[in-house]
Amino acid sequence: MILYFVSLLAGSFGALLLSPNTYTAGASGAVFGLFAAMAIAQRRSGIDVWRNGIGGLIVLNLVITFTAGGISIGGHLGGLVGGAVVGALMFRSRA
Repeated sequence: MILYFVSLLAGSFGALLLSPNTYTAGASGAVFGLFAAMAIAQRRSGIDVWRNGIGGLIVLNLVITFTAGGISIGGHLGGLVGGAVVGALMFRSRA
Protein backbone atom coordinates (compact mmCIF):
# COMPACT_ATOMS: atom_id res chain seq x y z
CA MET A 1 0.00 0.00 0.00
CA ILE A 2 2.87 2.36 0.79
CA LEU A 3 4.53 1.55 -2.53
CA TYR A 4 1.33 2.31 -4.45
CA PHE A 5 0.67 5.53 -2.53
CA VAL A 6 4.22 6.88 -2.94
CA SER A 7 4.14 6.00 -6.65
CA LEU A 8 0.80 7.78 -6.96
CA LEU A 9 2.19 10.90 -5.27
CA ALA A 10 5.39 10.80 -7.32
CA GLY A 11 3.33 10.49 -10.50
CA SER A 12 1.24 13.47 -9.47
CA PHE A 13 4.38 15.46 -8.71
CA GLY A 14 5.88 14.50 -12.08
CA ALA A 15 2.70 15.58 -13.86
CA LEU A 16 2.72 18.92 -12.03
CA LEU A 17 6.41 19.41 -12.73
CA LEU A 18 6.20 18.82 -16.49
CA SER A 19 2.67 20.11 -17.17
CA PRO A 20 1.61 22.43 -14.36
CA ASN A 21 -1.36 23.91 -16.23
CA THR A 22 -2.83 20.64 -17.53
CA TYR A 23 -5.56 18.67 -15.81
CA THR A 24 -4.79 14.98 -15.34
CA ALA A 25 -6.67 12.08 -13.85
CA GLY A 26 -5.95 8.42 -13.28
CA ALA A 27 -3.55 6.16 -11.50
CA SER A 28 -1.26 5.13 -14.33
CA GLY A 29 1.74 6.72 -12.62
CA ALA A 30 1.16 4.44 -9.64
CA VAL A 31 1.02 1.44 -11.97
CA PHE A 32 4.34 2.49 -13.47
CA GLY A 33 5.70 2.61 -9.92
CA LEU A 34 4.54 -0.95 -9.32
CA PHE A 35 6.27 -2.01 -12.56
CA ALA A 36 9.53 -0.39 -11.42
CA ALA A 37 9.42 -1.92 -7.95
CA MET A 38 8.70 -5.36 -9.42
CA ALA A 39 11.66 -5.04 -11.79
CA ILE A 40 13.94 -4.09 -8.91
CA ALA A 41 12.68 -6.91 -6.69
CA GLN A 42 13.18 -9.46 -9.46
CA ARG A 43 16.59 -8.14 -10.39
CA ARG A 44 17.76 -8.31 -6.78
CA SER A 45 16.47 -11.88 -6.61
CA GLY A 46 18.61 -12.81 -9.60
CA ILE A 47 15.73 -12.93 -12.08
CA ASP A 48 16.45 -11.53 -15.54
CA VAL A 49 13.84 -8.81 -16.08
CA TRP A 50 14.27 -9.05 -19.86
CA ARG A 51 13.56 -12.75 -20.02
CA ASN A 52 10.50 -12.72 -17.78
CA GLY A 53 8.89 -9.74 -19.53
CA ILE A 54 8.74 -6.91 -16.98
CA GLY A 55 11.62 -5.05 -18.65
CA GLY A 56 9.92 -5.26 -22.03
CA LEU A 57 6.60 -4.25 -20.49
CA ILE A 58 8.17 -1.10 -19.03
CA VAL A 59 9.88 -0.22 -22.33
CA LEU A 60 6.70 -0.81 -24.34
CA ASN A 61 4.66 1.35 -21.99
CA LEU A 62 7.28 4.11 -22.13
CA VAL A 63 7.21 4.03 -25.93
CA ILE A 64 3.42 4.37 -25.84
CA THR A 65 3.74 7.16 -23.28
CA PHE A 66 6.03 9.20 -25.53
CA THR A 67 4.31 8.48 -28.86
CA ALA A 68 0.58 8.57 -28.10
CA GLY A 69 -1.20 11.82 -27.44
CA GLY A 70 -3.12 12.69 -24.32
CA ILE A 71 -0.88 10.74 -21.95
CA SER A 72 0.82 12.35 -18.97
CA ILE A 73 4.52 11.86 -19.58
CA GLY A 74 5.39 13.47 -16.26
CA GLY A 75 2.89 11.28 -14.43
CA HIS A 76 4.34 8.10 -15.87
CA LEU A 77 7.96 9.09 -15.36
CA GLY A 78 7.29 10.38 -11.86
CA GLY A 79 5.52 7.18 -10.88
CA LEU A 80 8.33 5.09 -12.37
CA VAL A 81 10.98 6.98 -10.39
CA GLY A 82 8.93 6.95 -7.18
CA GLY A 83 8.30 3.22 -7.46
CA ALA A 84 11.97 2.57 -8.21
CA VAL A 85 13.08 4.48 -5.13
CA VAL A 86 10.60 2.78 -2.81
CA GLY A 87 11.30 -0.60 -4.43
CA ALA A 88 15.04 -0.14 -3.94
CA LEU A 89 14.43 0.62 -0.24
CA MET A 90 11.94 -2.22 0.25
CA PHE A 91 13.98 -4.88 -1.50
CA ARG A 92 17.48 -3.93 -0.43
CA SER A 93 19.71 -6.75 0.73
CA ARG A 94 19.83 -7.26 4.45
CA ALA A 95 23.29 -8.77 4.55
